Amino acid sequence: MFQRHFGLERDPFSISPDPAFLYPSEQHRQALAHLKYGLQREGGFILLTGEVGTGKTTLTRLLLEQAPANFRIAYILNARLGVEDLLASICQELDVTQLGADAGHREMVDQLYRNLLQAHEQGRRTLVVIEEAQNLSAEVLETLRLLTNLETNTAKLLHILLVGQPELLETLKQPSLRQLDQRVISRHHLQPLRAVEVGSYVVHRMKAAGSARTIFKSSAIHELWSQSRGIPRKINLVAECALMGAYAGDLDQVGRKQVRQAAREVLGDTPRAKAGMLSALRLASLTLLIGVGVCYLVLAPDGQQVSQQLAPAVSVPEPQAPVIEEIPAESAARQPLPVQPAPVADSPQPLAAAPHADPRQSSAFSQLLAQWSVEAAAGSVTELCRLAAAHQLRCVELAGQTEADALRLNRPFLVVSSADGASLVKDISAAQVSSWPADILFLWRPPVGYDSYIATGDRNSAVLSWLMPQLASVLQDVPNLITGGHYSQPVAELVADFQQREGLLADGVLGRNTLMRLNELSDEPVPTLGGGDN
Repeated sequence: MFQRHFGLERDPFSISPDPAFLYPSEQHRQALAHLKYGLQREGGFILLTGEVGTGKTTLTRLLLEQAPANFRIAYILNARLGVEDLLASICQELDVTQLGADAGHREMVDQLYRNLLQAHEQGRRTLVVIEEAQNLSAEVLETLRLLTNLETNTAKLLHILLVGQPELLETLKQPSLRQLDQRVISRHHLQPLRAVEVGSYVVHRMKAAGSARTIFKSSAIHELWSQSRGIPRKINLVAECALMGAYAGDLDQVGRKQVRQAAREVLGDTPRAKAGMLSALRLASLTLLIGVGVCYLVLAPDGQQVSQQLAPAVSVPEPQAPVIEEIPAESAARQPLPVQPAPVADSPQPLAAAPHADPRQSSAFSQLLAQWSVEAAAGSVTELCRLAAAHQLRCVELAGQTEADALRLNRPFLVVSSADGASLVKDISAAQVSSWPADILFLWRPPVGYDSYIATGDRNSAVLSWLMPQLASVLQDVPNLITGGHYSQPVAELVADFQQREGLLADGVLGRNTLMRLNELSDEPVPTLGGGDN
């Protein structure tokens, strides 16, 4: 009904997993790269996990669309199967027709093995995709592990992609399944969209549906983030209902009011809604008490009383972005999605959107730049990040980091707090970090020409000319490869050897963690935690 009203050709917020609508966030591009990288490796398990509604199925469908032509696919939607039912489903998907009506476990495995061998001789490879894999029992998972033992003298015959919710990761941590966990050749965990990505997500979906103008106001985008917390499925449900509300009111644009009403109708009386009501009550209390400067009592989310002292003026901060966790892998064969790519994750990003400099952050950032021998006067974080970029440094902001995370980065960093500004940490053992996890910002220096993750098949002459001498200086018996600027399989294997030696994930992908460790081992001085320049 609303499509004609807003000039749309199709429903922009359908929750069906249509790859044409997949928003190319940095993490979704990384996830697709991980999946493709897993297909390039010899057989084994590939994991794609994420919370409900984060886009796992859509991403899987896109992978299947872009899978190499020599792959044949067995797609299993129902993971609530016993061992024999699962084997029967795989055999049916792969057209294993030699089975009798009462075929047992052993016969199905034997016939499947023959089928895989025949496909291998024809130059074909096999991928089994299992959705809702968190529902698989330990017995079924062990059977799948045994299937990955099917091999020739030189090659594994089967790839298995497990797509599931975070519970799958907990299942694989069981000691009885450690052999399976060790056979995972690539994995990625999808996070919700960040607050800054929600607007781009909505615009992308609207354009894909044929929109030629801005329909969602900025206030509506902010409210969408507030109600959905970046879960794409929730965004879709609320946004579609909001479009219906605007259409019913004969409005040309969707505002905050329509999104709030849609959220009440679609999401119901959620904990988020209750928290919003509590915040409104607190704000009303603050309005009455501003300027008085008295001590009052409020209820914390857990119902405890908390005493707070009001200053004469009170500012209410905007909702913060969600915790952003880094993927454990560097990334994998980076293939572009069939849409406009998003900016890389570690490009300079401001810690605060305010146009004026926060003196507390500005001073700490200047101290951080001084660790890299860069002099800086006061300025906003955005301005100082631009100054860092002029000295070939890259600003990276990470939320919700633990002390172990910071130690692994091994770079001086800022601990950022909306209440306390920012403070420089050069030595964790001597640092007074009030609490972990914490939001941090650090600097690193990528080689000239480096933009984002580099994997097998990519071309980057500038980075390769820097990389090969670095590897030769830290590894033994490095062959004199003629790369031609291509990140070839031999180069990836050398990088994987280095990663394994340094305790990194040995995926052969050249990403930030690997480059930062190479920086520490190079002749160029790099400030590290507790040690000054290395």
